[in-house]
Amino acid sequence: MNTRRTPAPPPLAPERLAVIRKAAKRGIAGPAGTALQELLAEIDRMRPVMPRSDVPCPLSPTELDIVIGLARGETREQTAARRGVSLDTIRTHRLRIHRRLGVHRAAHVAAIAMAHGWVTSADVLEKRS
Repeated sequence: MNTRRTPAPPPLAPERLAVIRKAAKRGIAGPAGTALQELLAEIDRMRPVMPRSDVPCPLSPTELDIVIGLARGETREQTAARRGVSLDTIRTHRLRIHRRLGVHRAAHVAAIAMAHGWVTSADVLEKRS
């Protein structure tokens, strides 16, 4: 009898997780939406036992709020309206965020912030007024 183990699935890429969170934010109805919310809750439950990054967040509170907006899938225009500032202000903040983190894409910004624990799924799913 052969007792070969089934290989473990590869870890979920941060970019894929960000897409899943974005879909959850849009509100998937029915059993699929419930399952998705439970999956995100389980990821957050496991986060304390996952290796945490010792890297302190290099972003200001304002920049971190903008990163949370990125993770939610907000456009620059939506973020500017939510924060009550001009589009140019948001562009400047995002440029500085990209420079500080050394990346070129918004998805990478969100992935880095989530991987280091600077942004959680609770932040992404939280309703903003």
